[in-house]
Amino acid sequence: MSLTGIGLLAALAVTGCGDAESEPETEGAAGSQDDAAQVDTAEPADGETDDEGQGTGPGSTEEPFASAEISDVAQNAIGTVSFTEVDGGTLVEAEVFDLDAGFRGITIHERGVCEPQSSSESGVFGDYESSGGHLVGTAEEDLGIVDGEEAPEEESPETDLDDLSEDVPPAEPEAVTHPDHAGDLPNLLVNQDRTGWLSLVSDRLSAEDLLGTEGRSVIIHAQADNHGNVPDRYFGPDAQTLTDGDAGSRVACGVVAEQ
Repeated sequence: MSLTGIGLLAALAVTGCGDAESEPETEGAAGSQDDAAQVDTAEPADGETDDEGQGTGPGSTEEPFASAEISDVAQNAIGTVSFTEVDGGTLVEAEVFDLDAGFRGITIHERGVCEPQSSSESGVFGDYESSGGHLVGTAEEDLGIVDGEEAPEEESPETDLDDLSEDVPPAEPEAVTHPDHAGDLPNLLVNQDRTGWLSLVSDRLSAEDLLGTEGRSVIIHAQADNHGNVPDRYFGPDAQTLTDGDAGSRVACGVVAEQ
């Protein structure tokens, strides 16, 4: 074979190898384009923001119907609590700063006042005592009755014939205790940088509850709230525990105001 023929065969062999090696690269490029198309059409995950800036987390597309600006006893602003209607109840979001680190009780109280060094109706004197006790909520909600349902019939107690001649007062309804008040919330954790954030959805709270005629207030306590969890080996919760969860003094307060 001549040198010219050998050269032609070598050129054809090199060209064939080049074509074979280039085909996988084309397939890879096509696959990358398909992947990119899938990424572009993916829906944002819960809590993330889509291209139009609309959040997808609970309550993120709604505006709060009420909020409270929180201040300490020296009237220094230390945070905000907002309330938003969402599916399943009310979204409560608290953001605080400039507080000592640790768990703090945070509760909603029955009166919309924040008065340092004031007295409660029972005569207890201290910071924000005039804000009253924890918000109890409506009686129907405490019984767990859904709108449209009727209250369950109560069984009449057996009557002792010997007592027919005496006036028997009607039985008092059982008092709602901590942590079953509508205003009882989980503890707020304040970090070492003196900031804290809390977010929850409560089906105990409604706009009607929070915007009552007497107003409402949000109070932060000095200590953690035990939510009435005192083991029987410690003789169980006492009256104080069933009132405020032993969360200590009231150190900050904010009046709930309609937005």
